[in-house]
Amino acid sequence: MALSATLNSPVLTAMPGDVTTCDIQVRNTGQVVDQYALGLLGPAQEWAKIEPPVLNLYPGEAGTARVTFSPPRSAKVPAGIVAYGLRIASREDPHGSRVEEGQIEILPFEDVRAELVPHVSSGRRSARFDVAVDNLGNYPMDVEFFAEDPNDQLRFRLTRAAATVAPGTATLVRLDRKS
Repeated sequence: MALSATLNSPVLTAMPGDVTTCDIQVRNTGQVVDQYALGLLGPAQEWAKIEPPVLNLYPGEAGTARVTFSPPRSAKVPAGIVAYGLRIASREDPHGSRVEEGQIEILPFEDVRAELVPHVSSGRRSARFDVAVDNLGNYPMDVEFFAEDPNDQLRFRLTRAAATVAPGTATLVRLDRKS
């Protein structure tokens, strides 16, 4: 094998919407000038980049590239551990390529919204609504439902008292009002 490679931080933590980086040092351990193409493997490649993507190295010389991870603040990137591989491909010795492995812990974030549908009611004695709960965060949210009238003149009935809302989804709960 005509190269050695080392990730300076194989374990990272990232908050969605923020940026985190790590460096990889590649050393040409061969006897000829070589060009090394760097590429990401795994789901992190959708929100990461490598600069520079190619290193040209003389024998015995080392070069460094920076990997920048920018996970979006979206339910599409779930909280938890994301493994990735960083492939270093030798132009002179394709069989001498190598993959360095790392992982990023994607931290959880909350973004939950609720609304009453329809927003207004025209019935005198009773009305029927849905409570829509949207989970725009990146992990499942447990939510509890309750309804009360501070003047104790209305009665409410919910079809359920709690639900788990998966990331990127909405849950509807029926709410009936009687006067």
